[in-house]
Amino acid sequence: MDIVNKVSWITDRDIDLLKANASLPFSLGNFSSLDDILTKLNVEVVIEPGTAETPDSHRVESILEHWKKEAERLKMRLESDSDSDERYQEFIRNIEELNQGLINDTKNITLGMYGEKEKVIKLYSDVMRKKDKGHRVDELLVSTLAHETMHVYFSRNGLGKYPFVHFVEEPLAVFGMLLFLHETGSGYYQWAYDDVKGKRNCYRYGAMLMDQHLKEGADSSARLYLERYPIRLKPYTMLSVDKSDGTVRLPQGNAIASPIIVDGQRLHPCWESVHEYSPRYYYDKCSGTLCLDGDWGEMRIDDEGGFVIESRIELFSYSMKRVYLGAHFDTDDVCRVYPIRLCPVYVSPRNKYFAEINNIPVYKNNNKPFLHSCGKGLYDICRNGKWGVIDENCNQVILCKYDGIGPFSKNGLIGVSVKLEDGRLLYGLADKQGVERVPVAYESLSRTAKGIWILGKDGDEYAFDRFGKPINAAQKE
Repeated sequence: MDIVNKVSWITDRDIDLLKANASLPFSLGNFSSLDDILTKLNVEVVIEPGTAETPDSHRVESILEHWKKEAERLKMRLESDSDSDERYQEFIRNIEELNQGLINDTKNITLGMYGEKEKVIKLYSDVMRKKDKGHRVDELLVSTLAHETMHVYFSRNGLGKYPFVHFVEEPLAVFGMLLFLHETGSGYYQWAYDDVKGKRNCYRYGAMLMDQHLKEGADSSARLYLERYPIRLKPYTMLSVDKSDGTVRLPQGNAIASPIIVDGQRLHPCWESVHEYSPRYYYDKCSGTLCLDGDWGEMRIDDEGGFVIESRIELFSYSMKRVYLGAHFDTDDVCRVYPIRLCPVYVSPRNKYFAEINNIPVYKNNNKPFLHSCGKGLYDICRNGKWGVIDENCNQVILCKYDGIGPFSKNGLIGVSVKLEDGRLLYGLADKQGVERVPVAYESLSRTAKGIWILGKDGDEYAFDRFGKPINAAQKE
């Protein structure tokens, strides 16, 4: 292990102390000591003067925004069952945790930092001297080195390419630091434990994990989790405490899914560890049924582009005859589930969020259609290859008889089209009652910035006002 000292008041004794502690036997994965981790992974240690502001404020704020949106999204669908309510309360606890720890996590100066690209651990000695007014700098040097070495361990074998999960990795690094001090019999252990136990940010979970480890014994679940981390998690994943027994729940993840072939392109779904219920689909050719299950709420693309899958479910088109949504199907974006607009939908009665009315998917909490909106309280659907419109009570407003349909204008007209046998399209205008205000007999359709409809036929253009009434050339201008 190479240590570069750039600080005059740090003595050779301090350097020897760091090296001696780093060389103590400590088994983690395939490594035998902190020195072994740093040497084999070619990481240098530099003792720096001055201070460094932690760069995590934007990250924590973005995580906070995510959980606020999640809580609001779930609140809209919330049922009276206890499971949904508990999930909502967990989101609220996460928000409170973020608000509580935001200042500690983003405003405090940091004692050390690992730069993965530079492969260097920086220890900020001036911060340490200021923190304890010249006392216990040796404890801060050793504990900070152990903490940052955990981050080095997490980046082994290219695993640093996984998304950085702040509210999981930081508590684990603290736990790893405490584990090192305890297993090496360090006199610094109790001081370090008390220090992190009293923090109001996510670091305190590291002390709680240490408590669990000591309770379970040498091969505790917390230690095994530490050894195999990192796993693929969403960047905004947070640790939480099980209310029943007070233990810290560690988010689980699995190996990357096997690749699938879509239109000759090799895609690598990254699902198992980023969703509680991984998104999956099955297409039964005999019945023409597309079955969807799991959480399709957000598809993540690897930073390096290594694991990619399209976020929209458009793998199957008009060959479908029906869609089935499983018990765990969930999504936050209707546009990602294009197939449900194309044919009748059946929903598992065990699904918490969705049900069906006349084979139209609806939210369970308000019975409003889970479909793409084409106007206030109106939704476009396709049946047998023809498009129409339903209202929020699932009543048919415009019959499914058109080959194309657009969004409603503010005054309640919608462009519709019919395809002729020769492939040409004819256009017209319909209102919210399904009445064709302008017959489907025109070869083109457009709207001006002022909302005037322009329809063309036989080389001529005809203008219609916002309500579908013909207007003359002067009015058009």
